[in-house]
Amino acid sequence: MLEPLTLFPVKGALWYQGESDSGPGHAEIYDILMERLITFWRRKWNDDFPFLFIQLAPFGVGLQCGSENYRIVREKQELVGV
Repeated sequence: MLEPLTLFPVKGALWYQGESDSGPGHAEIYDILMERLITFWRRKWNDDFPFLFIQLAPFGVGLQCGSENYRIVREKQELVGV
């Protein structure tokens, strides 16, 4: 699915995702999974392009929504070191 896109140049990536990874067992390893994804993409394009995260909103603050693990995903995004 990704291979055809590697024919085109990339200036960077902007990543908004994480709701589905905020569940038990996923949020705790989000940083590891994202480091692997970023490394894979950069290797495919043979380019060390910037990779930016749009963090999940803190819905539990001010809004009455269930998003207890969003905080964990945000913290793990900050730990990504590639």
